[in-house]
Amino acid sequence: MDRIGRQLRAAEAESQDVEVEELDVEGVLDFADEVLANAAQIWVKAGPDTKRRFEQALYPDGVVYDPAEVFRTVSTPFVFRPLELEEGGKSRLVARTGFEPVLPA
Repeated sequence: MDRIGRQLRAAEAESQDVEVEELDVEGVLDFADEVLANAAQIWVKAGPDTKRRFEQALYPDGVVYDPAEVFRTVSTPFVFRPLELEEGGKSRLVARTGFEPVLPA
């Protein structure tokens, strides 16, 4: 009975390994691409629990309140790091002022 039990546990463990290998990587990447492309709409439509989970997934280091800047992240999430400038690099984005006339608030 012990030998059969060990064989059964080994077969179950091997079966779980096969299931993990069959993970649809392309499907996971498509889902991640969709979520990141529509993050703002997802946030607006989400309930409080989903917003909390979404925030923790995108900003694992948290979001803090800074009276000077309102809300900010502790660090740049890994999914947005490719968008950061390299040190000493130049931005290809238009400056905040100069593109359109500054209007009174």
